[in-house]
Amino acid sequence: MPHLLFKGVTPNEVSKISEQLIESLAIIIDCPVDHFTVEWQETVFFRHGKQGMGGYPFVTMNWFERPQPLQDKVAKLITDSVMSQGYEEVCVMFNTLEPTRYYDNGEHY
Repeated sequence: MPHLLFKGVTPNEVSKISEQLIESLAIIIDCPVDHFTVEWQETVFFRHGKQGMGGYPFVTMNWFERPQPLQDKVAKLITDSVMSQGYEEVCVMFNTLEPTRYYDNGEHY
């Protein structure tokens, strides 16, 4: 925990940015590097009935609630990391998880 999910980018691009991104996020969030997970999800975008149109990078961060200024820093870091791969637009979304509803090996936080 935290979990990063990438869509609208290639697995190679996620691989390129993931190590430095996670190291930087770990410092900002004050969370060990080995607590992060990074996942790439294959995505097909559609626009006006045409496949492969209208897509852009979309990153979801699932985590426990943090203060707004910290979330803003994390969003900026993720955005900058993805844009370093040549993208002009990136969407970052945060899903706040409740510790009592998050289980690790059968035990909630």
